[in-house]
Amino acid sequence: PKGSYKYGVFFGEGIWRWRLNEYAKNQSTNAFDELFSKIGQYLMVKQNTEPFRVTMPKSYSPNENTLINATVLNAALDPITTVEVHFHLTDEKGKLSKLQFGALGDFYQLNLGKLEAGKYSWKAFTTIDGKYREKKGEFIVKPLYLEQADYQANHNLLRQIAKTTNGSFYQLDQYEQALDEISKRDDLTSISYQETSFNELIEYFFIFLLLFVSLATEWFLRRYWGSY
Repeated sequence: PKGSYKYGVFFGEGIWRWRLNEYAKNQSTNAFDELFSKIGQYLMVKQNTEPFRVTMPKSYSPNENTLINATVLNAALDPITTVEVHFHLTDEKGKLSKLQFGALGDFYQLNLGKLEAGKYSWKAFTTIDGKYREKKGEFIVKPLYLEQADYQANHNLLRQIAKTTNGSFYQLDQYEQALDEISKRDDLTSISYQETSFNELIEYFFIFLLLFVSLATEWFLRRYWGSY
């Protein structure tokens, strides 16, 4: 690679003969075609040579840890963890927090924990081979819905709903009072339902047959033993 471009040079001639020779031996030119296809792809794809990279989502939720990853590359584009990587976080109120990444394998990671809902701006910086490197950005922590954030009954809210709807609010130890008030209300009545169905006896043929055989057997035995 040279700058942002890549160059490839072949020292040789008669490359077309390679293809003919391969076909003569293997009845196919797949290897030749794949070789030059890979070379072309390598030369056309732009390589990311940025020595300092920071990876993080654009948004988080208050119930998840805010994790940020960073990668530092040396002159040979190999990842290293021998330099310090700093991180400055600023919330909507302008409060600044100064933190530092920790090495994790061949990259860096920083856990900001669970943050409050809001918009945050950040700056990550380090020094690589004597050169200052810096990344900046923003992310948001989205607020949770009330029913997702509150896992316990809100008694004040329940009292307010009962008051605005002409209802009543009772604690668990007041259940007898609640039952007594319900029993005294005239607008609450018990409703019963009755359902009647008829089935033809022929639908129960096997039961009818069993009953008939039982009666016939009893009659026969009584006649046989002289019970009549």
